[in-house]
Amino acid sequence: MNHRVRIGRRTAGVAAAGLLTLTACGGGGLHAEQWTAARAEEQAGAGPEAVPAIGAEEPAEAPELRPREYLAAATEELRAATALRVTGDLVVDGVPLGMDLWMDDTDACLASIDMAGEGAMEFIQLGDDYWLKGDEAYWAAADEPEVEEFLDGRYLAGSSRDAPDTHMPGEFCTMDEFLGEWRALGFVGEVAEVGRSELDGIPVVEFELTRLRGEVSELHIMAERPHHLVRVSGPADGVHQTMDFEFNVPVEVTAPTDEESVSMAELLGG
Repeated sequence: MNHRVRIGRRTAGVAAAGLLTLTACGGGGLHAEQWTAARAEEQAGAGPEAVPAIGAEEPAEAPELRPREYLAAATEELRAATALRVTGDLVVDGVPLGMDLWMDDTDACLASIDMAGEGAMEFIQLGDDYWLKGDEAYWAAADEPEVEEFLDGRYLAGSSRDAPDTHMPGEFCTMDEFLGEWRALGFVGEVAEVGRSELDGIPVVEFELTRLRGEVSELHIMAERPHHLVRVSGPADGVHQTMDFEFNVPVEVTAPTDEESVSMAELLGG
């Protein structure tokens, strides 16, 4: 085969668009100095009831956090995460998208993505190396049905070392990419506590975030330390969508064997 293989670019783009749209609920879209000013204004007059820094020794009864302090604590926990599992059902560009992403800070990743009528794919990443397997509908939607026939149920194996300047299909499955908005910016807008409940037995505090353009998103944050983000939901592509988070579960990745995979070089030269 000497044609230009597009392997997974649409899938990567669809997944990344959906994830970043929702995670931007926490990152906002404004400059960090605006976040700093907003935090300073809300903290003014807090006095001895201000929340202690994360990692500091807590008093016997920790003071109740203000809404924006919960948000700041959840953001710090995301920044400190060593691994994340994120599951959700999204709709991106009108396509229903079910996903299960499991990634860590060593660039190990497992991903399963089901795009309804546009097929399903499995993605494995270990550092610079990746393996991708799509079903027949996936390769047909990518306009590469001959690739599916050539792979015959095996993984397509590649490495970012071979094409460092090109868009890799697993960019959505890297923690630095996924958390980029959260790590770089803070939220500017209204933050309001709207209730308390449990998710999968975890006590959570429910918040509404109203951004400056009026979009409203919801966050569920663990009521007790560590204040992990448990669920984020909000409008994206005209549909209310949800993602659930699990923190610091080690990623267990096993690379497919040579018999289970075909290299990119073999595909392109076949």
